[in-house]
Amino acid sequence: MFFLTMLDVPSAKIIKNLIVSLLLNGRVPPSISFADYFVDKSKELDVSESDEFLCSYVLTSSVTGHIVNLARAVYIKKYPVLLQGPTSSGKTSLVRYLAAKTGHEFIRINNHEHTDLQEYLGTYVPDSHGKLKFQEGALVKAVREGHWIVLDELNLAPSDVLEALNRLLDDNRELFVPELQETIPAHPEFMLFATQNPPVLYGGRKMLSRAFRNRFIEVHVDEIPEDELITILEQRCTVARSYATKMVQVMKDLQTHRQNSRVFAGRHGFITARDLFRWASRYRTFEGKSYEDLAKDGYLLLAERLRDDNEKAVVQEALERQLCVKLNIPDLYNSEGIYGDNISPHAIRKRVQENFGNITWTKSMWRLYFLIERCYRSREPVLLVGETGGGKTTVCQVLSAVLGVKLHILNCHQYTETSDFIGGFCPIRDRSRIALEFKHLISTMKEMKIFIHVAGDVTFPSDISGAVNVINHINGILDKYRKGKELFPEVQPQELDDMEQIKLKLTHLHQNWQAIFLWQDGPLVQAMKNGDLFLIDEISLADDSVLERLNSVLEPERKLSLAEKGGSVLEKIVAHPNFFILATMNPGGDYGKKELSPALRNRFTELWVPAVTDVDELKSIAIDKDFIWYSKESCVQRNCMYLQSLGAQYAAYQISNLEGSSSLLGPTSNIHPFVLPASSLSALQFPTLSTQHFVKARVHGEFNSELADQMLFIAANWVIAQSTKSDLELYGIWFKWYNCLLQPYCSFFGDYANILKQSSEHPIWQSILECYSEIIAYHKVDVVAHPIALLSVKLLDMAGCDTLKACQKRLRSALNGLSLLWHTLQQWQSETTFPDYGVLKATLLPALKSLRCLEDEVLKMIVKSRKVLQIYTRLLDYHRNT
Repeated sequence: MFFLTMLDVPSAKIIKNLIVSLLLNGRVPPSISFADYFVDKSKELDVSESDEFLCSYVLTSSVTGHIVNLARAVYIKKYPVLLQGPTSSGKTSLVRYLAAKTGHEFIRINNHEHTDLQEYLGTYVPDSHGKLKFQEGALVKAVREGHWIVLDELNLAPSDVLEALNRLLDDNRELFVPELQETIPAHPEFMLFATQNPPVLYGGRKMLSRAFRNRFIEVHVDEIPEDELITILEQRCTVARSYATKMVQVMKDLQTHRQNSRVFAGRHGFITARDLFRWASRYRTFEGKSYEDLAKDGYLLLAERLRDDNEKAVVQEALERQLCVKLNIPDLYNSEGIYGDNISPHAIRKRVQENFGNITWTKSMWRLYFLIERCYRSREPVLLVGETGGGKTTVCQVLSAVLGVKLHILNCHQYTETSDFIGGFCPIRDRSRIALEFKHLISTMKEMKIFIHVAGDVTFPSDISGAVNVINHINGILDKYRKGKELFPEVQPQELDDMEQIKLKLTHLHQNWQAIFLWQDGPLVQAMKNGDLFLIDEISLADDSVLERLNSVLEPERKLSLAEKGGSVLEKIVAHPNFFILATMNPGGDYGKKELSPALRNRFTELWVPAVTDVDELKSIAIDKDFIWYSKESCVQRNCMYLQSLGAQYAAYQISNLEGSSSLLGPTSNIHPFVLPASSLSALQFPTLSTQHFVKARVHGEFNSELADQMLFIAANWVIAQSTKSDLELYGIWFKWYNCLLQPYCSFFGDYANILKQSSEHPIWQSILECYSEIIAYHKVDVVAHPIALLSVKLLDMAGCDTLKACQKRLRSALNGLSLLWHTLQQWQSETTFPDYGVLKATLLPALKSLRCLEDEVLKMIVKSRKVLQIYTRLLDYHRNT
């Protein structure tokens, strides 16, 4: 065994013949079944036969040979085993099958470049009483309790971590835990396995030292032979043998190509054995009936994750060549019945409108929704990869709205921890609520017939501090009823169970009330229990060690063990049937972005989300949206176009009054080169409009400068109302720049720049900024990706929850007062140009200054009083009109 298992099949045959001829005199020893090595495990074998994994596991000839080799190593119970072979060759499943057959608990640790020793040994965590308690890692528990543990991707782990295992890999099989200062001898049933890919053929893998490898029994696992792949597909996935044969032929065809974005994946860049099984599972789930259906499922799985159209063409050609069909790619997303549960596109739009809001249903969005909905029906974890703004997060929210299921979103970053996913211990803050709930349960119990007729004159304290006495009294009542049921005919048997439930709730409340810390389930655990959707946004930003904690959830069994929660019994969670996990990320190469590890990436069904570049789609989005956000500069320029037009006309009229001007709106470049005539400005702004609609070169009648000022003021206010917090500086710069161009013929832009400056220093504006920041922080809105205008009515809607009621009230008052503030400042600005009437001006100016002080104080009060707002509005109208 020690000579053969580390070799590939041809080399192993040569060595085996030499051993038989030289050591055994040509006599071949009889083959022994792996079950014969575990005669003392017969009872556990029977128990394990019902395991779902065992039922779906297919024993082929090569798999049986590997299991026999593993059985020999386990029978010795002395040496760890290292399984080396290509990806998706079944290394880990071999150990898992043998563990299930022999009744051992199977534990798995996925190594990566940043694996820490704490992941093996454990770390200190706070318990419910606020004390630090050492929580043993998976390796320590396995050593103590005799479990079987697999260290996946061993040659990815750092060397210093691996060297710490030397003592456990030696003959004495001991593990030293520095945090406990304890040396733990291995349980007799403990076994350590490790798996790895060949270091030369797979990127990122390192060569293990000869001294370290010599501590293992090495087992070489080749790729699954083609004929056995066909058998596995036929038996495990219930696919017809002819179809399974075609699928393997497609796999062979694709393995002759190399994928540009995954050059280190080699022949597995386009397809692996896992993909093959997933393909077969889809064909069965969607009840395929022909080679065309098989080709469609294959394309949607294998091609839709590729980022290059040429690579998609490679997949399409391979499918068409091997399955003898012709794929019409656009029709894949338009065929009938693709939406599942008989939901029509119209019904989907309606549900999204009611539960999420208005979105633009472009072809790209329909495609993305179709692909993600298929993943949901197959319960395949889905990974959406694409540039920012492609609709990755939106389509997840759309799926949640269509299904009517809650969506939990976790935004990852470089400091994301495991507790952000699964939860952790939090300080108990609301003890009064626990006490009130305890009191309410006591009141409910006192109204029950079992209490009225059985308890007698027993007095029950309602205070939670007396919970111990209450529980003892309840136990006494229950015992009394059980011993003399016939004495209490008025009491229904169901009330016995009801009182038992109340007792359990009272005990639980008392424990929570006594504790300092209380376990709070994270969003992942909540979603698994309730059958909700769970979205991991920007998954690639999280550390690999955190993401590897999710491996058991991404497996078909969808299980999670809450070792962090502690307690005498390990809590294990099996996901609700409707639970579905999604993830989004930007492609690697951008600043701070990286690709996921191949092991983790292969557990997801990957979908590529290209950027929206189709002109028709962009136009439809532009039409549906009231306001389109491009860059800050283009947004400012577009919003200022109307102001620019009004200002140019205003200046043109003023220039036309100069002596020697030949035309009212004619060429004025000789007089003022910065001012365009109105006709030229119209031609630039509306190039497709016929000339008959242009402003005429000469306009008769008197120019109303007061009306023009009001039009400019209203337009400027509208522009500021559309701006975001970060755009205000750009608007201020533009107003100053355009004021310089139009001086001295139009002073409005300089005056308005002063109004903006005074507004920004006023309490009303400060109140708006504070409310804006509070609302954005509460909803965790990324204002760079999803800008929201400072004065948008949407802010009031976002502040409609109970937590932000006070903020909503302040914001509404401030928005109402802002218009009055702008009109007041405009009035003050006009008063600075008061004509010089000598004594009259000297008399009025002090009065105006006093009035301004009064108006300023009233404006500060407007934020807090609606009645003052109404009074001041009438006073301002009167003041401006007179």
